[in-house]
Amino acid sequence: MYDVSVTVQHSAGIPGGYGFQMTCLTSPGNTPLAGYSNLGTNVKQKTITAGQYAGRTYVEQNGVLNNNVFTMKWTAPATGTGTVKFYTSANAVNNTGNTNGDNAGVASLTLPEFTTPLGVTGVVTPVSCNGGNN
Repeated sequence: MYDVSVTVQHSAGIPGGYGFQMTCLTSPGNTPLAGYSNLGTNVKQKTITAGQYAGRTYVEQNGVLNNNVFTMKWTAPATGTGTVKFYTSANAVNNTGNTNGDNAGVASLTLPEFTTPLGVTGVVTPVSCNGGNN
């Protein structure tokens, strides 16, 4: 399980609100993946129910918010699923009804599947004396 945080940046003006949408797909194949949980108070999950993208689950902001950070947890799929890609779009809006100062952006993140399990090796070295910082 991973902590996921989407931070919406703006390039001009003083935004009155922020929003985002994000979906997760396998690559190749574009099979939709869910796995979202512990959604932040400003995040909701939706599933498309009809049409070409039926079954695709995504997360988005829960209304226009003055907070530009959105959080959730995501559980990686089982080994053998392959590469995973997140696709995100975001807005920083002036919330005045016109487009002066509105900003939009898109991003993607690719997580290749590791074929070798990760291992961690550590060595404990005590400090040389009480209060030491080595």
